[in-house]
Amino acid sequence: MLVKKGDRVKLHFSARLKDGTLFATTEGKEPVEFRVGVGEMLPGLDEALIGMEKGEEKEITLPPEKGFGKRKEELLIKADRDVFRGREIKVGQRIYVQTQSGRTMLAQVTKIEGNKVTLDLNHPLAGKETIFKIKVMDIER
Repeated sequence: MLVKKGDRVKLHFSARLKDGTLFATTEGKEPVEFRVGVGEMLPGLDEALIGMEKGEEKEITLPPEKGFGKRKEELLIKADRDVFRGREIKVGQRIYVQTQSGRTMLAQVTKIEGNKVTLDLNHPLAGKETIFKIKVMDIER
């Protein structure tokens, strides 16, 4: 049976950057389970899974637009330090912030200048090419 859009798959994977840095793996854990092609997984992984069969393995390289997205300058925002209400913050720190629309997002503090704090709301892997080694463990229609 070959994987089709809408199928539920169980997948083992390891994911690394071009420099070899491993950033995620299911090794020693349960496989991840999701429906293919419905937006539950990175677009490039969904595409790579179509047509694979149980037990099949492959390695794929995802460009940013098929992985964690391109970096967006509009996701670099400046906030008044007062917004953090006395919380100690430092460059490099990842913190949760609430956007004007009320959504909670993870941001990285990239700069602190006087009373202004620059936050990066991009995914930490945005703009990076990623390499996934995948193995289909099970397929359910």
